Amino acid sequence: MTTKMLRAVIRRETGISLSSMIQANTFGGIVSNVFTRKLSDCSVYKFYSGQRYPDLMHTIEGIGLEVKASNKPLKGGEGHNGHSGWHIIVCYHVFDDGDVEFVQVEIADLVGYECDGSLYLNPEYVKLTPALKRCRLRLADRLPIPAYSPFAD
Repeated sequence: MTTKMLRAVIRRETGISLSSMIQANTFGGIVSNVFTRKLSDCSVYKFYSGQRYPDLMHTIEGIGLEVKASNKPLKGGEGHNGHSGWHIIVCYHVFDDGDVEFVQVEIADLVGYECDGSLYLNPEYVKLTPALKRCRLRLADRLPIPAYSPFAD
């Protein structure tokens, strides 16, 4: 039985969505762990440590990559544990059936404005509002907006 089938049976028999029963931080940890393992399977960053920093290590360069997951787009890096170095933050949306869709992926050293490092933004869930743009522009003199930032126009 697949995990999706198991969730469906639990939902059908109990009326409870498994994702609604798991605390957000615990669920985010599960998403982070799954993403870490899958990135390790298909990249030069390989699983490094289950409990210590960093989660992944580049096999040639020895560069660590910490993985964080959050259900809050544009705020994913705010809850990191303060380690310096490279981080990949995956922001996700949980559907009623418990499935997860990634809505933002950013990679950054978490110094500065985290959204500048966004690799992917799903506009259905992630809105760069005029107020957010104005806020970012006010920081531009102290923290220049890089050309790859979604705020660069």
